[in-house]
Parts: sequence; structure tokens; C-alpha cells
Amino acid sequence: MSRITNKPPLAINLIPPKLKISTAKSAIEKRIANSQTNTVSNVAAPVGSGSSPTLTSWSPGRPTAENTATTGTVTGAVSEGALKLTLKKGAVYSFSSGYSYSYSGGKPAVSMKITDSSGKVVASSKTNSLGWSATADGDYTVTLGITPGKGGTATFSTHKIDALQTLSKIPKSSGDKNIDAVLAGGSYWWHPVGNVATASTTKISSLITQLNGASSTVYYGFLDGTESYLSTNDKSGFAAMDDTQKSVVRTAFDYLSTLVNVQFAYDEANANIEFGTNAQTASAGYANYPLGNGTNPSLLMMDNSNNTANEGANLGTIGGYGWQTLIHEIGHAMGLKHPGSYNAGGGTTPPPYLATPLDNRAMSIMSYNNPVASNVISLTDTSSDAGSTYNYSLSTSNPGTYQTYDLAALQYLYGANTSTVASNLSLTNSYSSFQTVWAPQSGGVVLDASSVTRANLFDLREGGYSSIGLRSTDADKIAEIKDKFTELGFSATNATAAANAAYNSLKSSKNSSKVALNKTLYDGKNNLALAYGSKFSSVKGGSSTDKFYASSYNATIDGGAGSDTVYLPGTIKDWTVDANKTTATAKSGTVISLQNIEAIAFYKATEALVRTK
Repeated sequence: MSRITNKPPLAINLIPPKLKISTAKSAIEKRIANSQTNTVSNVAAPVGSGSSPTLTSWSPGRPTAENTATTGTVTGAVSEGALKLTLKKGAVYSFSSGYSYSYSGGKPAVSMKITDSSGKVVASSKTNSLGWSATADGDYTVTLGITPGKGGTATFSTHKIDALQTLSKIPKSSGDKNIDAVLAGGSYWWHPVGNVATASTTKISSLITQLNGASSTVYYGFLDGTESYLSTNDKSGFAAMDDTQKSVVRTAFDYLSTLVNVQFAYDEANANIEFGTNAQTASAGYANYPLGNGTNPSLLMMDNSNNTANEGANLGTIGGYGWQTLIHEIGHAMGLKHPGSYNAGGGTTPPPYLATPLDNRAMSIMSYNNPVASNVISLTDTSSDAGSTYNYSLSTSNPGTYQTYDLAALQYLYGANTSTVASNLSLTNSYSSFQTVWAPQSGGVVLDASSVTRANLFDLREGGYSSIGLRSTDADKIAEIKDKFTELGFSATNATAAANAAYNSLKSSKNSSKVALNKTLYDGKNNLALAYGSKFSSVKGGSSTDKFYASSYNATIDGGAGSDTVYLPGTIKDWTVDANKTTATAKSGTVISLQNIEAIAFYKATEALVRTK
């Protein structure tokens, strides 16, 4: 199992302690509260001197802040001090101050305010600190002022204003609870220093729009084990990735860049993510979230302790556990979390979570749970007389792609790569995978399942799940096992007998969750998803009984052989279907071209995209 570890950033005290004020009426001096006493050259004379401040530059403040700025300690008798800065809309800022002053008469009051370029006060505080989220881009002046008490006088002797732009965080919700369940949230997203996550008008799905502000390039490198920031655990059994593993990492990034608007570039000096391998006792890999390792690069470590799935070329086997682990961990390194309350390295993952029926790897590769019916049986004939003896084993069908919720979450953070042109799909009876299709090209992609002899369910809606080659009954599963025995050279009679014997053996055995093993056999349910923003231009069914759920875009549906039904969204009042069932035209203008369709029915457009029962 894979896990995510994060080193928490250091805490920072944004507001200095309250200063104790002497109540004596005679002139006194109050010492500066902030211990920093540097003076910066780019700050003009204090406001009280009659001059306005010049624009101060921000300095990077990670890992505790986006940016920081300061006046340094300014000496001189003034009634006001000021710091002029460029602020970004939506960014959250904290301003604090330290000072000493002289006064007579009543106790003076210290305050802060922020004014825009026109001089309008946009925020104020009756204390020496102030927090504010900028409502527009522009130059602003932060002013620290002192007001004399009744019948008295007061001036600052020294003053210092500090500014901090807090770490930029993504919104608390994307607008879709299922996407929220896989987002690490907070400041865990790659973005240039100072950038703010703001909503765009570009839709990822009907519920969410992508964010602006993310990095368009993410840099990666490969560890050699000498890095000073590696922990004792990181160094345990450390080995650098070999050339084959490095090539697989590049392949994974090439794949990810077809999904999101990010280019991944090798640059050791500026790496955001560093890869290596080490000995792990409870996980197949681990990674830091973006900015989750302080000022150091985020680490992604693959287990090398007798984990053959992570070795060499095995790591790049699409559908293998090593590949699944790698893109799972890259998901963490890009800002995704587990969608459930678990973590292989110890501890847990904070909410929100996916609902139990959705918390599996068909929905999210970030899940720890396999779909219940995801085991594929493998057979080995051990007899010279084919058919007399055999061995069988079960292995899990692993996803070869990011799944619907992962893909949408990544595109929410970094934008969707809509220039990708997906390849057409041709599926057969041997299809036993879980994958999500990203096909943003105009018109969509072709799905051809004409050689599948089992029943299929096709969902043409964005975010919809199709079920290819359904093995719904005991007879379906036994027939598939029989086919595998036949491939080994068993006669028809022996193959039938062996398939029944193997199935009965599975039926009488249970896994650690006390589920009978025959119930865990791959059943083809929810095994092909269409990503949000994607389309099937043409879908062709097989030779059994198929169901097709049309969407609101133009498409061609060919039922092939068998008795096939097309379901149209809405009611009969919303569509016109010609007498020969060759064309269905919606009032909205959508045209569905039909071939070899025996029946037309209708469904509610709000029907669940995932069939969990």
C-alpha cells in the first residue's frame, strides 16, 4: 500500500505580543516590541516627515509564507510610519508592527490602516496589527499611526512595519463533494511564489471550474542519496533509480501532461519533486504534498525491499501494481490525498471522504480499496496429459490511468489539456481493466466493442461509467474460466469440469474481509469511465444484449448483433424518433444516429453516473 507523509511547516507568530504602556504623564520612551532592528534602504522617509514612501519589494517567505516585506527599524520622531506594497486580489495579508514612542498627557492610541492608490481607506485596526484580503490588484500603503491622549502629545521614536502574504490556499470546496474528497487542499498545490488561486470561467464539469494561478511547469529530479534534507527513514536502504525506472517516471509525466496544462521538465537545480527508492516496511511508496517538505523539494520514494513490481521495467507495466503506485504517489506530489480515513505509513487522512460505495480504485486511483469484483483468475497446467491437473491464482486488476475523480481534481488545480487527441478504443472479451478515457477533441473518440460476446452497458455522458463484457452471473464467470482452460489445451469436457471445480473451490473460500472468492472475480462493472469534458463520437456494441445511455451531444450508436436498447435523456416529449429507429432528434437540437437498435427508452438526465448496485 502507498502512503503520504508530510513535514508540517514551522509555525509563525503573525502578531507581536501586546506592549505594556507606562501610565506616567511625563514624557517616556517605549521600547520597540519586535526584536528585528534592520533598516532597509528602499524605504523613503516616514510619513510624518512630509514624504511619501517608495514601493517596497516582496521577498519569498516559504515555507511559512508566500512573501514577506518590512520597513526595517526606522528611527526618528514621527506620528506615522508607512510601508507601500503591491498586493494581489484574493491574497491574504497580515501586517504587524513594533515601535517605541514618547508622549505627554493622556495615554496615546496606536492604530493601522490600509489605503489604496487613490488614498481611500480600505481596512483599518485600532491595534498595531491588521489582517486583510485584497479585493483588487494594485499598490497600497500600510500606515502605522499614533494618536495623542487627551491634552497631550505623542510621537514614535522608532517604528517598524512587517508584512506577510500568507500561503495561498485553494478554496475550501471545488463545488463537487467527490472531487473535494481527493483534494489535499490548503496550500498543497504547485504555484509560483505569491500567486493566488482564483476561479476561472473554464468548466471542468457542470459543478466545477478550473483555478487560475497554478504553475505551468513543474520540475523534477532524481536523488543520489547525498542530499542533506533526507531523513533517517528516507535513507533506509536508499538506492538511486536506475535508468529504466527514470524512463518510467518520464513516461508517467508524459501521460499526466496529456491531462493537465503542466509541462514536466528535468532540472536537478530547481526540482520541485525528487525521486528515489528505499526500503519501506509498510508501503509500496510515499510522497510529500506540494510544498510539504519545507524549503526542500517534495520527495517521492518507491519501495525497493523485495518489491518486484517497482523494479526496472516492471514499474512501467500499465495495469501493474508498480505503475499504479507510481501514478498514485505522483498524485500526492501534485496535491491529491486519499479519499478515505487511512494511510499505510501510519496515521490517517483528514476528511472529506468518498461515500463507501465510491471509495475504490475504479473511481479514484488515490483509494486504497479495490472494487469488490476485481480479481482476475490465472491458470497453469502442470500435467503432461493436458487437462488432468492445474493450478490457479487470483490477482487484482489494477487501474492503468488516473480515474474520474483524480483527473477532475488535477484539472481543477492545473487546468485541462484540451489539445490532447485520444486514440480510438477497440475492446474484446479479454478486456479486464479499469480506466478513464480523456477525449476532449471535437467530436470525441470511437468506442468499438463489436467483438465482445457478453452484455455491455455504455454510458455516453461525461463522467459516466460503462460496463464492458459483463460477467453478472455464476454461469458467465464459469464460462470465462472454461475459456481459459480451453486456451491451455483442455478438451471441451475437461475444460467444463475443471472450470466448475475451480469455481466451486473459490465459492467455498473467503478473503480477509470474509467475502467468498467467487464474488471477487472481475465482473466488468464500471470498468470504463468517460472523463468530464470528453465525448464518444461513435459507440458500437457487441453480439449480446446491450444498453446505451445517450447524452446531450451528437453521436452515432450501433447496437451490433443481439437485442439492444438506447436510452435517451428526458421523456418521449423531448425527442422525435423516426419509424425505422435510425435517428433520434431532441428538441434541443441533439441528433443521435442509430443502427441495429431494437428498442428506445428514456431515463432521467439526473440518474447517477455510477451504478453501485
